[in-house]
Amino acid sequence: MRMPSATAVASPRNRENETSASLDAQQFKSALAEFPAAVTAVTCWNDLGEPTGATLSAVCSLSLDPPLMLACFDRSSSTLKALSQEGKRLLIHLLAQGQEAAAVKLSGKGNDKFSELNWAPTEFGPRLEGACRTFECEVDALLTAGDHVIVAALVHKIEETVHQPLLYHRRELYAVPAKNALR
Repeated sequence: MRMPSATAVASPRNRENETSASLDAQQFKSALAEFPAAVTAVTCWNDLGEPTGATLSAVCSLSLDPPLMLACFDRSSSTLKALSQEGKRLLIHLLAQGQEAAAVKLSGKGNDKFSELNWAPTEFGPRLEGACRTFECEVDALLTAGDHVIVAALVHKIEETVHQPLLYHRRELYAVPAKNALR
């Protein structure tokens, strides 16, 4: 049985009069670049029925029951604008080795992100061909946090392939090393 949508346990603090002058923004970004992260792309249809998408590194599992994932978007993201209502459908792609060009293309700004990508239309959004995993989802909840919005997405279906995932570390894209390379 599906439980009701997520509800906030505590409201975010009011930070209007606070500053983070003691923490250098560049130092913070450099420290966060040390976290290896899966490279994901979120795609959906905008209000005009056009494809939109973004490359994200802040995507992870959130809940097993119900199956939820979260994806964090900059508030200015055009893809976020397309996802701004509960129930909106989307695809979360775990990008694979060999999809570096798609990761770069979807990380940019503009309306022509899909022109050189291999994708197919689906009811959930543009499906990128060759992804390691593709999650068919719908928006369950939205939470504003700092300069980002966290999208909680209810997962309906997962498509799996044999491709190896792509990683992002120190502002570079990498293939996952082979198992025996770590021994």
